[in-house]
Amino acid sequence: MPGYELIGNEELDALKAIFTTSNGCLFAHGFPAMRNGIYRVRQFEQALAKRFSSKHCQVVSSGTAAQFVTMRALGIGPGDEVITQAFTFIATVEAILECGATPVVVDVDETLNMCPTSLAAAITLKTKAIVPVHMLGNTAKMDEINTIAARHDIPVLEDACEALGGTYKGKPVGTLGRAGFFSLDFGKTITSGEGGFILTDDTNLFTKMAAYHDHGHMNAPNVPRGQDPALCSGFNFRMSEMQAAVGMAQLAKLGHIVERNRAHKHILKDAVGTAGGSQIKFREITDPNGELADTLMFFMPDKKTAQSLVAKLAEKGIGTKNVPDAMNWHFADRWAHIWKSSSLYRETYTTQWKSSAYLLERCVSLPILVNWTPDQLDRLAINVSAAIKELV
Repeated sequence: MPGYELIGNEELDALKAIFTTSNGCLFAHGFPAMRNGIYRVRQFEQALAKRFSSKHCQVVSSGTAAQFVTMRALGIGPGDEVITQAFTFIATVEAILECGATPVVVDVDETLNMCPTSLAAAITLKTKAIVPVHMLGNTAKMDEINTIAARHDIPVLEDACEALGGTYKGKPVGTLGRAGFFSLDFGKTITSGEGGFILTDDTNLFTKMAAYHDHGHMNAPNVPRGQDPALCSGFNFRMSEMQAAVGMAQLAKLGHIVERNRAHKHILKDAVGTAGGSQIKFREITDPNGELADTLMFFMPDKKTAQSLVAKLAEKGIGTKNVPDAMNWHFADRWAHIWKSSSLYRETYTTQWKSSAYLLERCVSLPILVNWTPDQLDRLAINVSAAIKELV
């Protein structure tokens, strides 16, 4: 999956060019003479918008900041509720809390993404946004989610941080709701080290996001930055020219990354399916032709068998991805430090998401890497298959 596998001379050359063509100007704004009129952050935004067929793109300092900026631009704050899902990186809930809003967390289904039935049951008059998360390369059931949201006139904000490069019924993830946000951290599909971006076709929302992420700057054309008027209050979530330069080099590799993900997953999935037969069940994929395919996830018959398989894989030097190795950061029932002050979940968080726990406790998640050689992939398939056959 990750873009860090492919970091090389292209990224290095892009960084050197800042110093050879722009005199080392690292800031996204101003200094036109010093930078020779080259604005890499703005170029990166344009390239991302074009690549993902979106009217607007706003880059920011992280994927967490991307969600926060989007919600702040929508006016979400104290007294509001935002619905998201129990299986996600903790940042999804942290951003809601930082807005002063209340996170309402619903179960996932066999897609391991937001369950539409659980979503529908959680909506109240206080619900101001719905944040489905496309976990580990698989798009949520966006048709059902958008239908429910439209019925209540609630904006859908896609957390696409773990699905950059995927599509859903022909449309890029992140363009299926009011806005979609992405991470560019070091473990994501493409990386700028840290960073993130937001896609939207809503011009009014984009204008507010652009201002909010930059201390409220209106960034009026032909107005010196020191004299620029403020559109609103804001904060500093800007991206630097260095991040944008690396991001541009990585974006050029995205097609190759997705192609190799899908080819490698197909081989590994066939091997796992043959070894496990009817005793295992693969995660439900909403769009097999559009998934990012950076992870192979499957359910074992029970929790004990899943734990035994993970142990056997570890003995063979094979690790897992997020499930179960990083569940403390990816499953809501582990976040005591979050829920101890929550009126909704303070007393119930250890049992609140039982149906999600039942799925996740039986799940094994294997990473798909871009740079595997055929021999490496063959050995992996043989070892995983052998471990499964010992248990089922």
